[in-house]
Amino acid sequence: MSIKYEVLDFTPPKAVASAAAMGLEYREKAGGKGGLTPSQAAKEGIGSGVQRAINLKNRDKLSPETVKRMKAFFSRHQKNKGIASEFKGTPWKDRGYVAWLLWGGDPGRAWAENMVDKMNKIDERNKMANRIASTLILGGNMASKSKGKRSRSRSSVSLVLREAAMEVVAKEKGWPKTLEKGRFTTYCKTQGFEGPCKACAEKALDSDDASVRGMASFYLNTTLKRK
Repeated sequence: MSIKYEVLDFTPPKAVASAAAMGLEYREKAGGKGGLTPSQAAKEGIGSGVQRAINLKNRDKLSPETVKRMKAFFSRHQKNKGIASEFKGTPWKDRGYVAWLLWGGDPGRAWAENMVDKMNKIDERNKMANRIASTLILGGNMASKSKGKRSRSRSSVSLVLREAAMEVVAKEKGWPKTLEKGRFTTYCKTQGFEGPCKACAEKALDSDDASVRGMASFYLNTTLKRK
């Protein structure tokens, strides 16, 4: 899994697992013919949905790419959301509806859309964080001919990207909770400040610790600008 999404939980919720289990049950009741036919699946560029349903039923952790494919599937097959009138009493005979369930049903659609939205927000934050990191490197704060300095520079860039992702899943407004307990807050307090603030961040940019400089830059370019 991509490191940038490591703060997200790609484990399908119980409601999604239940919908997939029902889809597998209906498919078996229909003699193993529920869901999309192989030719229909091939045209969509996806599998029949059976293996996906098994993964969902077992609540196996999925990959970001799989969740994105789930969202795309639901977008294309909105018409299969409900049971066709001729199959109201025998829903397992409605191939489209069974396919909808195999991919997680309504809970699966809601979950996939929410996860993709979070991934998109992380991607947006990463673009901004990359610009911040590039500014730090070009500015000379992180660049050095020393091998150790270069190593710390790369670590600081990774830290900035990670914190950008954490901001997406933070439940509180303002400074992300994960950073509130981090080294930057500790640094500010040891310097006589009550906590993260503009004065502390500006002072931190001159720190020998690349991670402190990275978090200070993140604070100045994101959190502070929102206040």
